[in-house]
Amino acid sequence: MLARQIPTIEGLDDNSNIYAVFYAMAQLEKRPPLLVGHPSFVNELLQKCWDQDPRLRPTSTELAEELGKICKNFKFGEPIFCYDEIALEKWMEEGSVDLTVTRVNMLGAPGAGKTCSQLLLLNEDPPTNDTSTPIACPAVRATRVAVSDKMIWSRVTRANLLDELATDLKTATDSEQEEVPLTATATFYSQSWTVTYTNPMESGNVEIPSHAPNEPIPAVLPLLQDKKYDTKAVVLEILATQPKEIRKSDHWLYVIDSGGQPAYQELLPLFTRAASLNIVTLDLSKPFNERFDLMYRIDGKYFPCHSKSTQLAFFQSAVSTGASFEPLDISCISKKPTHSMHLVLGTHYDKVSDATLKEKEEILMSSMSSLESYLQNCVISQSDDSIIFPVNAIAASEERAKYSEEICKAIWYRGSDASLKIKIPIRWFVFELSLPEQSIVSVKEALSIGKGCSMEKEDTKQALKYFHDVSLMLYYPEVINVIFIDSKPILEILSQLLALTYVNKIDAIASISDKPLSPKITKNLKEGFFNEDIFEHLKSRAEVFSLPEFQLSDLIRLLLHLNIITKLEDEPKGHYFIPYALPSYNEPVSIKETNAKPLLIVWREEESEEILPVPTGLFPLTIVHLLNQKDYVTKISPSTSEYYKFRDAISLRITFTQKHTLHLINRYTHIEVYFTGPTQHCPLVRKLLTTAIDNSSDAMHLKHNYVNAFACPVKRNSCYCIVGFSKDGHFINCTMCSEPATISDDHWNWYNIEGSIVSNKQENFLLIILDKKPQLDDLHRLFQSSDFQFLIIGTALGVQVNDLQHSPMSASDKLLLVFQRWINSNMNITWRKALQVCEDYPDQFGLVKSDVIKFLSSDRAHDKYSDGPVESNNGTQIKQDNDQSSDEISASGITDDNIYGGTYVDTMPATITPAVRRLMKEATELREPFPHYYTQPMEDNLFEWHFTIQGPPGTDYEGGRYHGHIMISPEYPMKPPSVVFLTPNGRFKLNLEICMCGLETWQSYWGISTVLLELIDMMATDDDRSTFGSLDCTPEERRQLATRSLEWVCPSCGVANRTALPEGSEDIVSQMPKEEVNSQQPHDLDLQKEALLVAQFCPPSTDQSNQRNIDIKESHDQSKDEGGTEINKESSTSGIRYRGQEETDQPLSASPPPPSFPANMYIILFFVIVIVILLLLILLLLTVK
Repeated sequence: MLARQIPTIEGLDDNSNIYAVFYAMAQLEKRPPLLVGHPSFVNELLQKCWDQDPRLRPTSTELAEELGKICKNFKFGEPIFCYDEIALEKWMEEGSVDLTVTRVNMLGAPGAGKTCSQLLLLNEDPPTNDTSTPIACPAVRATRVAVSDKMIWSRVTRANLLDELATDLKTATDSEQEEVPLTATATFYSQSWTVTYTNPMESGNVEIPSHAPNEPIPAVLPLLQDKKYDTKAVVLEILATQPKEIRKSDHWLYVIDSGGQPAYQELLPLFTRAASLNIVTLDLSKPFNERFDLMYRIDGKYFPCHSKSTQLAFFQSAVSTGASFEPLDISCISKKPTHSMHLVLGTHYDKVSDATLKEKEEILMSSMSSLESYLQNCVISQSDDSIIFPVNAIAASEERAKYSEEICKAIWYRGSDASLKIKIPIRWFVFELSLPEQSIVSVKEALSIGKGCSMEKEDTKQALKYFHDVSLMLYYPEVINVIFIDSKPILEILSQLLALTYVNKIDAIASISDKPLSPKITKNLKEGFFNEDIFEHLKSRAEVFSLPEFQLSDLIRLLLHLNIITKLEDEPKGHYFIPYALPSYNEPVSIKETNAKPLLIVWREEESEEILPVPTGLFPLTIVHLLNQKDYVTKISPSTSEYYKFRDAISLRITFTQKHTLHLINRYTHIEVYFTGPTQHCPLVRKLLTTAIDNSSDAMHLKHNYVNAFACPVKRNSCYCIVGFSKDGHFINCTMCSEPATISDDHWNWYNIEGSIVSNKQENFLLIILDKKPQLDDLHRLFQSSDFQFLIIGTALGVQVNDLQHSPMSASDKLLLVFQRWINSNMNITWRKALQVCEDYPDQFGLVKSDVIKFLSSDRAHDKYSDGPVESNNGTQIKQDNDQSSDEISASGITDDNIYGGTYVDTMPATITPAVRRLMKEATELREPFPHYYTQPMEDNLFEWHFTIQGPPGTDYEGGRYHGHIMISPEYPMKPPSVVFLTPNGRFKLNLEICMCGLETWQSYWGISTVLLELIDMMATDDDRSTFGSLDCTPEERRQLATRSLEWVCPSCGVANRTALPEGSEDIVSQMPKEEVNSQQPHDLDLQKEALLVAQFCPPSTDQSNQRNIDIKESHDQSKDEGGTEINKESSTSGIRYRGQEETDQPLSASPPPPSFPANMYIILFFVIVIVILLLLILLLLTVK
């Protein structure tokens, strides 16, 4: 792959030019040599010798003297080496490293010794000062090494990483075949010399033609320079690094030291993915289950946080959160972690006796007795009867090394289930080393650095995503245009914001803020309210707002995106609310009796079903999601004694018909839910809450392993009554009782279950409505909370779902499409079938079932479906409702004149056919444009639709917009429609029917949206040029057409591509210089040629077809672009019209389209007719004779 090549120059004298040597070497290498181990200006000097007239360059003696001076002034570890740059490129592009990665979070109460324990883990000296970590420190990378027969973890520095890469490079070099010396003989200025050159890639002699002394030598010789590789300084560093003899392990740790304050630990999961391994530090010198005041530290000073907690609570929280996290899932992973694991470090071991240590062990085990089986598999134990690793985190060197080795062995031998295996490209490491040594860089700069490392744009984004997942590099491309290489600036400014709610002394405030804050602002912040200008008072603003790409508005947008804050309307105390600024409740909180018994949200371990504590950080995030939901107005309650406003207990005002109060209390073992309003709203409150918890779980990468429960009336403090679902209805399972407890009716208000569910009258109507055909909006609303189960729903309903699995659409849109396909399929479309899906999958849709029954039993459903059609078992309608048809026509905006008007009266059926009904329904559903496409029927013909689609992202068509029409058969949906492009695109020919292979297995329940999605997919995967109607254009031509497509206007329907799709669709013209846009105008001539060919081989259709006449009209009109620059419009067709050109619309034909006739068949038919005519002439001549 890569070999060191040491040139030896013979036969040179003072008059010989070094350029000849370079030339001879280049004949073998195809480019100038790269000298490693010397400053870059040496290579620049050689490059000048390479490129310019050699008589203007120094002689070999002069050059040698200059190199000698350099060597005297600099110390280099190696002689001059020449590397094969082609092989170097190959190593950069194809090389990879297989790593085992373990992500580690250091967790524990404030002052428990997390920072000291991290240094102990890395076998480094303890800190010399007493500091506190605010939220979290950037991840420290460590690798396992063996020193003096001992196994330890060692921090990976820049020098270590360079050494690792140099070692890999050497290994790749050694794997190459044995080097073969080459001899190149050349004549230059009548001087003969020989270059002995080692090159494993090719062999042979290169002869340079001789020149007369006065004959000029060309400045640029005809050498093959196929690909210039821009060697970066970091690559030179790797090449210049002498690999050490010690080979480090391929097992790496990414260690994150988190802050101990609860508010910060609840913030941390939003900035970092779940850890594979949690190292929990517990102070053995302090009680485990005794509440203590949490303190905030600034500059070594302590300030009370007005919160209390226990060390045991920190341990339980870490274990429960780890059990609920989803494993890391990134692109290049080869093995996911089996589950999270935990290691308990007992610090301050030097201050306690062995008896105290044993006592602590018993307290720890008894507190988690309900999770005993889980702990056996997920907690690394020191011995059979101990899970605490006692350490003195500030011990001296020998004792310290002993502790470090013990922890290293424990992680190595017993923590493998927490590790992931990944294949990381070499270029990712080079990219990381090439990032500037600053906290924040712009995404644009990072992409530029990636390009210099031979990385494509998507490759760079994948690398950034990897570092975001495994470390604390923050990368949110969907909302901000910067990358936080070091997360300290943004975490520091949040730390200072929250610290304003803790500190009161002037000295402490002065260390946080450099501008005075009014007491009113601080008071409002303690209630969670603030305005954006508060960040202008914090000292850390200078660093976090150091780049123009990230300013205050960007910070607010990021915090809103992460749901750390929510925006408020009409709140005098502040425009934003942050629940993390609230204190936790220290005194017991209780709620007065409500009509419905409190609902409990409980987390369980999936396999053992053992109860887990509430995941850390979930509660405040759920509050923000509740405030952000738009279905019902939800506001923060007033600051009075009857309401709660804590970080872990809050009262919200929610409005249905009137304002009611929702109380949420985090009991840490579960969440309690109280609702003071009418019990009829309880199921809706439960649905809103579960949706908010689902969204919060997704944001934190948590499993949805929570269940609804009630307090057990028998064992209230130790047992939960878990609500279950089956085909027969709801049931109760107790976690501790031998028999299920009896639950009173006021518990079932949350499910609207009161004995017989519905009255006899409602039950009779329910039996009738079950055979009615459901409407799309009702199905989508009722199943919305389970939209992520669209695959199960679609499979159960018997519709096609395989194409949706990897679709970029949202889960809600996919669910909508599933129900749309079901309704279009005419296969047993009844509420009974929808309810059957819920009964067949009770675990997934048990809650949805109760919602469906409640809706079908409601007056709303009675009014909506009382006169509707009833479906029979085979899916045909028993009763045809003409009123519904009229409603559909009205809703679609299509009048009778649109369907039967003009010349179409004689050709349309006398009644509404299935095709007409289906098209009217689709016109209603597709009335609003989707992000990727927009389509509607023509006003004068329901069987002709026009569409505009967005060019697929990541392709040559990205940013373009393409228009066309769809011709629909009267037998639709039994037969697929045909598609024709009208906008020049470089993928398909114009005005010719496109052969869409994906529609060969057309199903009647597919629709126009299916056709458009298939069309977009065909543009994205344009490898098959054999498809009829395809074009073979260069990428540059396609990109130019994409740019021009935005200015295209359809001559038939008047739709302009630029305005056809919603705002926010990418406009590549706005991102290009005007010169580049103007330079693309000459390409219009190629478009004329394409249109001319179409016109030749597709003659105008007859009046029985529905294809438009093609009229080739040449013009040289002058028009101006939007910037005022004159542009020559070479020529146009009626089907290719840009803004500023004449409209030349031909009259429309009047009937639905016949089957399409391929263009080449016209040619064949033409020749057949000519031959027949010639034969007739010959026959006539023979007859005359």
